[in-house]
Amino acid sequence: MRNIWERMADTMKQDLAKLKGTAAGVTKKTGEKLRKAEMLQKQIAAQRLEADELRTRRDQALVQAADRRRQQQLAEEAGEKALAAFAERDAEAFDQEAETLARMTDDADARIVELEQLFQEVRHALTRQELEEQELVRRETTAKLRREMSGLKETEPAHAEQEEPSADEVRSSMERQLMLLEKRHGERKNPSDYLET
Repeated sequence: MRNIWERMADTMKQDLAKLKGTAAGVTKKTGEKLRKAEMLQKQIAAQRLEADELRTRRDQALVQAADRRRQQQLAEEAGEKALAAFAERDAEAFDQEAETLARMTDDADARIVELEQLFQEVRHALTRQELEEQELVRRETTAKLRREMSGLKETEPAHAEQEEPSADEVRSSMERQLMLLEKRHGERKNPSDYLET
């Protein structure tokens, strides 16, 4: 009976070691994909920062255009035609720059929305894949344990032979029986009385 339990324990230890190896492989693959997803997320965040920078530059161009128009008005009131013409051209240039930056900002925002939607799809796909891999490992482990237990039931005969007691166990058992026999049949006599002379 002891052999059955020892073999079952050894088999379970081996299966657990294999399971740890399989789980480590799944975890490694999933970890690599998650690291790539993190890298993609950082790149999307960088794109968002660039769009914010474009927005800031657009706002600055609008402010500079407004300043030039105010300066143009002051130059016209002061009768400075050359300064007024310069301020008008500069204001128009800032307006064109602001329009270009506004188009670039809108385009960047649209691309970021698209990238974020794609990233969400990738993240959900990775989560599904991770769950499927975990389920596969769990099923493989369950099937392997069932096979091992079925194998143990089939290979071991129903009437397993009991192990033979060791010589020490036999000796101590016999000694115990002899001592009980002496107690039942009267007082102990000196063992030297039984020595052959």
